[in-house]
Amino acid sequence: MAARVRRLESLGVITSYGARVDPGKAGWPVQAFVVLSTTGIRQSHQTAHIAQSASHILEDHRVTGTDDHILRVVAREIGAMEPLIDQLNELGKSATSFILSSPKPCAPTHRLTHLAEHVRDDAHRRACQRERRQRAGCQQGVARAEWRRRSPSCAPAPRFLVAIRTAMRDCIWSLC
Repeated sequence: MAARVRRLESLGVITSYGARVDPGKAGWPVQAFVVLSTTGIRQSHQTAHIAQSASHILEDHRVTGTDDHILRVVAREIGAMEPLIDQLNELGKSATSFILSSPKPCAPTHRLTHLAEHVRDDAHRRACQRERRQRAGCQQGVARAEWRRRSPSCAPAPRFLVAIRTAMRDCIWSLC
């Protein structure tokens, strides 16, 4: 398990570790999403700067579509949101949606780590297939069986294993 975690860290799949804090229990019971349609690139960059410097803006996502930014914000009370909304209205058109409840607040990312491993495994498999095709084309005096003996990780998988891997990959994609 530790080797798997280290490998995912080295691949950049795991980027950091941290605690999940309940904002309501930490004294910030009001949570909202603010969508903002800015009037230009300068206003979009100003929004990103405001989000970086304001501790009550937990997340800023620059998105495509009719809106330019989606912000996740917290406040001690609804009235405390007014100055932020006024500030954002100077940069474009904003709309605020207060969070009533969060049935699924933060999905566990273990599904993503499994997906990343499958993507890496598929890339390894494709690289091995390319290498096998190259070796089969010009064997350079090395018998095919000898080459397979030297690199068993690149040996072709039995058909039933390929079917199982495909089914697992399809199942993982349906979960994401």
